[in-house]
Amino acid sequence: MSVEEGGGKIGVWFSTSYNDGHGCGPEAVGSGKMVGKGTLEFNFHDSSKNTGTGTITLTNDGVAVSLKLSRVADPQCLELYKQNIRLKRLGKK
Repeated sequence: MSVEEGGGKIGVWFSTSYNDGHGCGPEAVGSGKMVGKGTLEFNFHDSSKNTGTGTITLTNDGVAVSLKLSRVADPQCLELYKQNIRLKRLGKK
């Protein structure tokens, strides 16, 4: 997952897949806006032609990501789009 801000816009990119590589593994792009302290709401579309909305909220040790599909083009991917996915922050380089 990558979140970048530039020119007053916030871009979001993420990919998701199963650990063993089976099934679909979509890549998604989108854009959003801050809606409160530490919360980003965004819309996205993925490489499997699914579309949806999401939120990214700062937590003590990383972020919580919630993804919801609004248009399902590839039902294989449904299980990958969940609520309250916890991602831990990577150390600084």
